Amino acid sequence: MQAIRLNGMEEFEQVSSLWNQLWSRSNCQNPNLKSDALGAACKALYDGNAHFIILLDADEIVAGIPFVNRNPQGLISTIQLPNNQWGFWGDILIDSRFSSIKLVRRLADAVHNLNPETIQLTLIQNQSDEWQQFLNQLVQHGRTQFESPAFEVGLVSLDHDWSDFKSSLSKSFRKKLKRKRKFLQTHGTVKFYHHRIDNQADAERLFKSAFSIEQRSWKANQKSTIFDSQMDTFFREQARLLARSQSLAISLLTVNECPIAFEFGALAKQTYYSWKVGFDQAYSKFSPGQLLMESLTEHLCQVESCQQIDTVGPLSEATSKWTDHNRQLATVTVSGSNHLSLMALSTIHWLKRVTRKSRKIVSQIRQAN
Repeated sequence: MQAIRLNGMEEFEQVSSLWNQLWSRSNCQNPNLKSDALGAACKALYDGNAHFIILLDADEIVAGIPFVNRNPQGLISTIQLPNNQWGFWGDILIDSRFSSIKLVRRLADAVHNLNPETIQLTLIQNQSDEWQQFLNQLVQHGRTQFESPAFEVGLVSLDHDWSDFKSSLSKSFRKKLKRKRKFLQTHGTVKFYHHRIDNQADAERLFKSAFSIEQRSWKANQKSTIFDSQMDTFFREQARLLARSQSLAISLLTVNECPIAFEFGALAKQTYYSWKVGFDQAYSKFSPGQLLMESLTEHLCQVESCQQIDTVGPLSEATSKWTDHNRQLATVTVSGSNHLSLMALSTIHWLKRVTRKSRKIVSQIRQAN
């Protein structure tokens, strides 16, 4: 078994089919880790400053992890996972036919041998067995880790039929959904559409239909839509690539065929990822986002035989109505094995903690006044 570093996108693209085979054999459900979507994210968000550590066994990739250079021109050599506020493209991929402990340790050894002064594992589920093994192995090399809790992501279990799932929701919430739907139906014919998309033309058409709703949402008032952030081209490309891998799912709630709420998501390995959501602000009193979630959940249960919904972003009041368990994400920063690197990282981590505490105190003072 050989550890290999792939430098840049050109080398990665040469083994893209092998990487996809690894994804298929791994326990990772997130289709963003497939080579097309992952490669496009590295190019668009990190200027292609990426490298990939893979373990090769004969002619198969049996483990892999992607990294990007956080600051290629900086004085401190730092690599990080390609995860950020826009989505998740960084995780450990392990061939489920092999011992995860052995492969994870080999990956960690290979990452250590890159000799970066800092390794930033951005937004990971660091309490999972694989990440614990990875971090423990880096500690064995004399590195020190600093953990910064990020946020909780809500998960919805769908491993039962729809009626059982619906009855598990709170009685008051079920009554509210029923009342809101009847109220909305007095304004026209309400329909739900769920699209599994496998071609570029449909991906483009439904992408426009969905994100035109975001331009009529509260996000438009705050100038925080994907168009305001100039991320529309990026998300359009992600939609095209997810469609090509038969993972793209776009859902719409309409009144008299006019879309008023949308879900832009991905579906793979019986897990649905709710990536981007939005609704027309003019219909806010009807809770269109919750009504769409109700119809989507029923469809995923009864038609797609989906086992789980991952709400992707930070747990909110709206998503907590549906979730039955959560996963905690954190960013773990790992120092180099020399004293200078450890001292610099300790200082930075201390300053961040002081800043967070100061902001919390200022916020409490403002609320008191």
